[in-house]
Amino acid sequence: MPAQDPGLQNERTALAWRRTAFSVAVVGLAMVRLSFHDWGPAAAVWALVTMPAVVLVLVGSSRSYSGRYLDAHRVGAGVAVLATGSTVVVLGLLGAVFLWAR
Repeated sequence: MPAQDPGLQNERTALAWRRTAFSVAVVGLAMVRLSFHDWGPAAAVWALVTMPAVVLVLVGSSRSYSGRYLDAHRVGAGVAVLATGSTVVVLGLLGAVFLWAR
């Protein structure tokens, strides 16, 4: 069996992280849209919570899984995991507050 390209696994992982980041961004923007009627301009808190984390995940995944940075910057993956996890927790808590306040 011929050897496969070792860079493909890293590319798939980076693409998965990008999809995760865009999913978090879509949820944050959807929450802005859904809560704007009740909260007004304060609904921007959803975007303020999600967008920095989305940027961290995109940068971390790009640096961690690209071929030239793979060995030197492995710590970027931890940043991406921490940013995604903390954003999901904060979005869940804010969503619970939003639903409880209605």
